[in-house]
Amino acid sequence: GLETKIHIKQSNPLIDALGIGMEIESRDVIIEGSLGSSTVVKGKSIIITGQTHKTSDIKGKNIEINTHRGILEGEDIKITRLESGTVQGKNVYIGQAISGTINADNVYIERLESNCIINATSKIEILQMFGSENTFNITPRSSIKSKEILGEFIDEKNASKLLLKLNRSFSILEKRHNDIKSTM
Repeated sequence: GLETKIHIKQSNPLIDALGIGMEIESRDVIIEGSLGSSTVVKGKSIIITGQTHKTSDIKGKNIEINTHRGILEGEDIKITRLESGTVQGKNVYIGQAISGTINADNVYIERLESNCIINATSKIEILQMFGSENTFNITPRSSIKSKEILGEFIDEKNASKLLLKLNRSFSILEKRHNDIKSTM
């Protein structure tokens, strides 16, 4: 495996520490600053003190991020502020969730705002809840392992097309049902 450590520091908040389209992979990654668009960060241990871009992709084992907006996959994840990002992990700790999607075995949120979708296989714990339009699901399909197993059987592109067809069929059936009800 990788036995290296990368430490990137950018003290100017107007300049991205990791620029547009950059990819880095190392055992340990420390980024003091923010990520630009289309960035990829991979490592066993990842710390990002700034914010991720909505098009950034982060994969690791132990991950700490100040403000997360991109796509993130890991095991033990700590995020100070989630803003419309996607998180897939085992144990996910979030200080403030403003919006976003979380899929994990265990989810802990200190302050939940609005527009979050939280899927867990085992536990969802929320200390303070504000806002609305939040969805909570306890389902075995939230874990990384079950997604890997299901991924072997379901091609996501075909699943999206199938879902679209089902939604259209449901809309047609609902319209027919309403038409029938109105003639009675």
